[in-house]
Amino acid sequence: MEAGMVGQGNVKLKRLFEPGKIGKLTLKNRLIKCAAESAMQWDHEKQVIKPGKRGLFFYDAIAAGGVGMVIMESGAAMKRRGGGYFLVPIDTDDNIPYFAEYAQSVHKHGIPCIQQFYDFSPLLPAPHTESSSAVYMPGARQDMNSELPHPLTKDEVTAKIRSFIDGSIRSQKAGFDGMEINAGCSHLWATFLSRFWNKRTDEYGPQSLENRARVVVEMIQGIKKACSQDFVVSVLLNGVETNTFELGNDAECMTVEESAALAKLFEQAGADFIHVRSGMFGSHLAGFFPDLNFITNRSDSGYGIPLDFKRYIPDFISKYDGAGAFIDIACKIKKGLKIPVGTVGDMDLRLIPDVIGDAVAEGKIDFVLMNRPLMADPELPAKIAAGKMDEVRPCTKCITCFNDNVCRVNAAMTRAGGETMPEGYHVLPSAKKKRVLVIGGGPAGMEAARVAAMRGHQVTLYEKSSKLGGLMLSAAVVKGPHERILDFAGYLSTQLFQLGVEVKLGQAAGKATVQNNKPDVVMVAVGGAYSKPEIPGIDNRIVVDNESMHSKLELGIRFVNPLTLRDLTKFYLPLGHRVVVIGGEIHGIEMAEFLVERGRRVTLVDELPVTELGKGIPPHIITRHITYVRAHGVRIMMGVKYGEITSTGLTVTTDYGFKETIEADNIALAVPLVPNHALFDSLQGIVPELYAVGDCNEPGLIVSAVAGSNLAARKI
Repeated sequence: MEAGMVGQGNVKLKRLFEPGKIGKLTLKNRLIKCAAESAMQWDHEKQVIKPGKRGLFFYDAIAAGGVGMVIMESGAAMKRRGGGYFLVPIDTDDNIPYFAEYAQSVHKHGIPCIQQFYDFSPLLPAPHTESSSAVYMPGARQDMNSELPHPLTKDEVTAKIRSFIDGSIRSQKAGFDGMEINAGCSHLWATFLSRFWNKRTDEYGPQSLENRARVVVEMIQGIKKACSQDFVVSVLLNGVETNTFELGNDAECMTVEESAALAKLFEQAGADFIHVRSGMFGSHLAGFFPDLNFITNRSDSGYGIPLDFKRYIPDFISKYDGAGAFIDIACKIKKGLKIPVGTVGDMDLRLIPDVIGDAVAEGKIDFVLMNRPLMADPELPAKIAAGKMDEVRPCTKCITCFNDNVCRVNAAMTRAGGETMPEGYHVLPSAKKKRVLVIGGGPAGMEAARVAAMRGHQVTLYEKSSKLGGLMLSAAVVKGPHERILDFAGYLSTQLFQLGVEVKLGQAAGKATVQNNKPDVVMVAVGGAYSKPEIPGIDNRIVVDNESMHSKLELGIRFVNPLTLRDLTKFYLPLGHRVVVIGGEIHGIEMAEFLVERGRRVTLVDELPVTELGKGIPPHIITRHITYVRAHGVRIMMGVKYGEITSTGLTVTTDYGFKETIEADNIALAVPLVPNHALFDSLQGIVPELYAVGDCNEPGLIVSAVAGSNLAARKI
């Protein structure tokens, strides 16, 4: 992948594809896959690693896709307090061969590979929680340090440092080119660097910068001595810290200047690379997913309070909704160093190519670290280098990967090499070309058509509406610009065109269509059926059912900039001021957000218990959504019993036994779909191969629709 291969439309990205050096390592470009969970498998009972094919396929795909270096996760050398392991360990020589297979899966592509070590103990529930001091943040449900921790004794600190050094020795024996010390966010080592957490009185305390840095410095020096100077040591640290749980309580948070001084001490100790993220106390994920601060389409602390970046984090780049947020922070740290500096944080080349390209070209940073964009499309580096930006499968920032270890848009991520996808990432050609008819142009239908065409089949797709996308269109309106739903719809649409799929819009296909076309295979992807709760008066004129709401929302797409959806905060929505939303799962919460952003007074009700509130929203961000709607006046009533709908509103009996009429101008249904097997059942025996995919088979989210249709199409 030479610099000259970068397409003419991406001239500013040229510097990204020039070689760079980290210690003795030469990287063919400036793009690094940073550490995160993957498909590594571990037998918790036997406490041994199993080099499963899914993990090996995952790293093979990443390395083959053209990235400059891989930082592999895990490699912990630690036992948690109270016994047992939490992370994949490299604490004995017996495990070296297992890790070696992962290193080899990267090295065979000529890509350097280092391994991140970190102690995740602040995330563990008591009594396993450990920290530099007995300091915690009760009530901060989105952070790691929300329970009273055990403050490490000096002997325990020494033992942990030793275990990191010993683990690095084993990592080198396994074939890794270096290691990274994770001292960022709210992880254990970050609690030593930060005055916010560190209240010790010994030589590891906050009395001086040197004291705070001591744990990391001793690790760097010990690793370099044990593994040689050529073994790369990277340090991941917070470039800046802020307290998002208690905005304004930042007196003891680390400043950019302090971070730069710490980085200098690490360089002097022998570190080869500095990896910059941030510490946003109260919201762990926002420390490396800065775009989460805009998840409700406005800057938000995560606790329903607007986050004024100019006031609290002036060096945070906020104008791109968090993309490239830490570039200026990393630049300030780099100015005092001779070793290279890189940063993570929604460094998605699709979103801000010129900003990232300029940052490297101007020397603000040396390397670009990313994870989610590569999980969405491991071939991102190669495609961008070849000038094929429009062929990059877009990350939609849904955080499904972080919570469920699967990707919404890339069905192969962590499935390739497993039982359901033994052939691996690449779609293999079929031994026999078939005529495939796909009915439905939503995510399931488009993914099915895409994969079937890649298999070499002749594919025709019927969609009854005038455009592709299905429910993704209305979902894009409700979710807003953060999740980039339209980007994914556009990618699938482009893929169908490039693969030669015949798309017939505005044509509903039924039994007669199939009989006339005589296809070899039919894939039914017509979506789920709309449902209505059994409430007296459900057909009252003030009720807006799911189908009507979808039509109204889809209409908004025609009048806005499809790239940003920004104008949708003002687009016409024929609903009154007072709205009752029926449905407390993901659909209801997101509808409530959408409505309060447009000035509606919202009450959300559901017969489900409060434990089901927000079901379907990834666990790590559900608190953000629920807190946001509550902070913006949404009244949430779970566990009610529906009474009757009249022209004035909805009568319910609350979970504490009181009967109440909720006055409303409109009642919006936001309830899950139900299976829709009618067409599929009618085609039984008419076609040789028949599949039902997506919501019509089993209603769910985009991630399940894409995965199910991808797997089905791979069988044809």
